[in-house]
Amino acid sequence: IIRRLRMEKGSSNNEQLTYGLTKREHIAALAMQGLLSERPNYPDPTTVANWAVAYADALLERLAR
Repeated sequence: IIRRLRMEKGSSNNEQLTYGLTKREHIAALAMQGLLSERPNYPDPTTVANWAVAYADALLERLAR
């Protein structure tokens, strides 16, 4: 089942999605999912998490222009 996400009004990169994640958290989770689907045997979860957050930050920065 695909659910549409409604955004609460506001302009912050940290505005809340209706199910409690910020845009940054949601994008980072999607990035992490993509990274792990490509290579599920990463030895260090912290490294993958850092990469995912970096991708999320880069996308939000680019979208803010």
